[in-house]
Amino acid sequence: YNGIQYWGQMAYIFMDSKLSYCVDITKNITNDSYTISDIENISDDIMLYGYFGYGYSDNITFNDYLATQKLIWKSLGVDVYYTTLSNGNGNRINVDENVESIKKYVGEYNLSFSLVSDFKFEVGNTETINTDRPLDNFIVDNNGNNDFQLINNEIVINTNLIGEYSFKLKENYLSRGENKLYTANNSQTILQVGNLYNKEYVYNYSVRGGILEVNITNSVGEPLDKNIFNVI
Repeated sequence: YNGIQYWGQMAYIFMDSKLSYCVDITKNITNDSYTISDIENISDDIMLYGYFGYGYSDNITFNDYLATQKLIWKSLGVDVYYTTLSNGNGNRINVDENVESIKKYVGEYNLSFSLVSDFKFEVGNTETINTDRPLDNFIVDNNGNNDFQLINNEIVINTNLIGEYSFKLKENYLSRGENKLYTANNSQTILQVGNLYNKEYVYNYSVRGGILEVNITNSVGEPLDKNIFNVI
């Protein structure tokens, strides 16, 4: 970093008993008193790596922690590698797959999302809206009595009630704690990431009346009459 080669021993970092990350590789952790500082100066990339890194989904190994720390330092302009012995000796520890797993989750979160609003449906139908991304981390709020389901990348609606409504798609990334930045004059800056911003999208839809056709047959299934009703 800046022409200087650093090395140090890696281990899990905990602050107030919560898993943390270093965001200043040029300093050691000392016994200096820490204060909680403004986290707004930390980039979005670093916050996303912290959330989707160690502890998210199946990222639960020490290599996942190493990969998360590597991505955070990389965002700060410092590239690192890990070895099994001090001073860069021994075998290199390969965390490439762990890095790619974290970046995949970050990429899914950053996917754009848009639907054409003002959907028009007919009562009594099962309607499907296709989206351009998986909906695994979404929930739906609906202000009508129509039934909504999220299946893979589809919104499935059973239209039971006529009227004008709206529904809200909300990301549902769960909180694992607060986001905090700890600073001290002569010690590493320490970051904790436990939650992220869940985006919301609101769409309007209308359900109009349809036509109900009733066919009357005799006991052997021969047609006798047919009635058509407007459902309003």
